[in-house]
Amino acid sequence: MNIKFSDIIGLAGILIAQLMLLDYMTIGAVLFPWLFALPLASLPLRMDKSLLLFIAFALGFIYDVVTLSYGPHTIALPLLIMLRPAVVGLFTFRGGAEIERMTLGELGLVKFLFYLFVFAWIHQFTALAIDYFSIAGLFKALIRGFGGALYSVGLYTGFKLIFQRSSR
Repeated sequence: MNIKFSDIIGLAGILIAQLMLLDYMTIGAVLFPWLFALPLASLPLRMDKSLLLFIAFALGFIYDVVTLSYGPHTIALPLLIMLRPAVVGLFTFRGGAEIERMTLGELGLVKFLFYLFVFAWIHQFTALAIDYFSIAGLFKALIRGFGGALYSVGLYTGFKLIFQRSSR
């Protein structure tokens, strides 16, 4: 299955929103709403893995270059894509073979929010663990990753509901 043009526009749009608005919505210097990783969760399940890895790498690289960080998202997003089949397998029967995309309509609200939370937490934890890069920092990354994932999923769900209703 190939990616749609609307998926690319959505990824670019959320990356721009992340850079221009969401990076300034941190809570303390503790919780970060990194929403730009979450649209990767809804891309087609049967999509070519090399294209998906390239998209994840490019998304992380662009974000890291623009924010002048040293590459935690460039590492975290491809890792997230590599773990995606395992995460999908947690929430579907037969590893997602029966569905095309992991969407709210396919999974139901509770399952979809939990799926997004796991997806966001893996990204948050990986990026923060790379950032802290110490054994003591791993506990901090676990806690902040959990809170940041909840914050990101809440914002993402709110935006998604707002834009879905306005497009009708």
